[in-house]
Amino acid sequence: AGAAEADAVRYVHLWADAAGETHVSRCEMGGLADAAYSNAPQRVRTDGLPAASSTVFTTLPPGFDNPWHPAPAAQWVVTLAGSWWVEVSDGTRVELPAGSLLFQDNVAASPAAKVPQHYSGCGEEGCSQLIVQCADFAPTVDAPGPF
Repeated sequence: AGAAEADAVRYVHLWADAAGETHVSRCEMGGLADAAYSNAPQRVRTDGLPAASSTVFTTLPPGFDNPWHPAPAAQWVVTLAGSWWVEVSDGTRVELPAGSLLFQDNVAASPAAKVPQHYSGCGEEGCSQLIVQCADFAPTVDAPGPF
């Protein structure tokens, strides 16, 4: 990884517009600074990020199909193994293979005009995920890439 890559964390943001339609944007989180986080200096960002309220490990079986739904909470989803996909109401579908990071705040309590939903599933391989929920994060509209 080059120096520029070390200064940003790439993620996909699943977000809602004011009408409640969902979209995905490929984003880069900057604001990393040198810090002795775990003894040795490294690039770290702790400011301006939502606090974790719960952590969930989940496995999606091969062929998993999860029809249109809002996210249960604003959350980060890390694909640990395998691959899964998410489709949004604007028709875009994004594959999220192992190592992918997704942030979604399309929750039922969204300030959008209707509940913003997405469709998700995985192929024949299934996948494992780490989900970090951020229940205190206020969902936004028309604001891709909040970090």
